[in-house]
Amino acid sequence: MGDGEPPRLVQHVILRKDLTKAPFSWPAGSMVAQGCHVVSKTLWELKDEHNVQVYMADIDNMHKVTLAAKDEEELRAVLDHGGPGHVDHHEVALVRAVAPRVLDVSAPRH
Repeated sequence: MGDGEPPRLVQHVILRKDLTKAPFSWPAGSMVAQGCHVVSKTLWELKDEHNVQVYMADIDNMHKVTLAAKDEEELRAVLDHGGPGHVDHHEVALVRAVAPRVLDVSAPRH
């Protein structure tokens, strides 16, 4: 980012990795569908927030980071500390997306 450029916004999407394994054995398409659903729902429900409006105004340059939670317990821990966002609940917590935020380029990457 140069002088005068707005900070880069990033939206995080966290999927449960255990859902792709037995006993759940969800196919990749189902995981993608859940991720798409929660991203759409999050952006719609938070559409009046400033960062969401900025993020959506530059639709050709939206940036998402997809992360994995090992299981429902780890995903719920993220829910407790993840900031504004939406959780898509069915029978169990499946996926999490948070509102776009400024990308901290100094933060360590996992």
